[in-house]
Amino acid sequence: MNNTFEMRNWKGRNIQVTRSGEQLNGRMAVVDLKDNLVAGAIPEFIPFPLLQKLVRSVHEADYFGAARTAVTNRLGFYTDLQSLASEDATTFSYFGPIWFKGSTEVARFTDWLMRDLELPLGKTATANLDFWRRIPHAQTAGRNGSEFDWAVQSANLLLLSENEFCGTQASNLGINCDLTQVQMLREYVIKCGAAVHPNVERFVILYVTSCGRAPRVVEEDVPIGRAWLHIRNVTWQHLSSYTGHPLGTEFGDYYDWRCAHAELSVPTPLPAIPG
Repeated sequence: MNNTFEMRNWKGRNIQVTRSGEQLNGRMAVVDLKDNLVAGAIPEFIPFPLLQKLVRSVHEADYFGAARTAVTNRLGFYTDLQSLASEDATTFSYFGPIWFKGSTEVARFTDWLMRDLELPLGKTATANLDFWRRIPHAQTAGRNGSEFDWAVQSANLLLLSENEFCGTQASNLGINCDLTQVQMLREYVIKCGAAVHPNVERFVILYVTSCGRAPRVVEEDVPIGRAWLHIRNVTWQHLSSYTGHPLGTEFGDYYDWRCAHAELSVPTPLPAIPG
């Protein structure tokens, strides 16, 4: 059976998708990686942040027969970025276009976010945005520390974020395998923040989720010497309300489309693609 078919994306354009599972009831994935990202996140080249995520997934084995052939055809392997449940695809589709615009655009977004979170911070002149970097381990200072999904750094701010889309954060981290990702980031800031980032006035840890899909974390305001640590919950829906986003309202359309097809269900297909 050929379980590769067509569906319309958030712009109404037909794209090729397939699905996992021997009973054709698994997660959906795009055949072409670029069809799972907004166009503004993919220029004429694969940017380095995405390149480090462009690796073969253990879930390639979840696709069978024609589905396996389809999902590995373009790259020679299947990557999690092709999954309609991918949090990394969501992350780069939102923050990639802001990052491409440079430090002034990042600062503009940061000012909006800090105002929206009611965390007063002087106007940001420039700021750097980065993706998927490991920081020193909060408990051992070793190389195998937490990996943030995105972060913003300016003269007086360090913001670290843990993002989820369909799932929930890991809860088996740390030397005793009993901490969540947000808790590990919190440990890092409390133990290392003042020494490693002495000029920072506000440390912010965000937990970005979809409404109703993951438990919220405990929000805190913790003094760290002359600085403060703020832990906050934010939803993708709320981030979509940012009117200054370089892509306008497109991310909101993309996000709604992703949510509609991310679960273990398959929309009514259009006529199957031959072969």
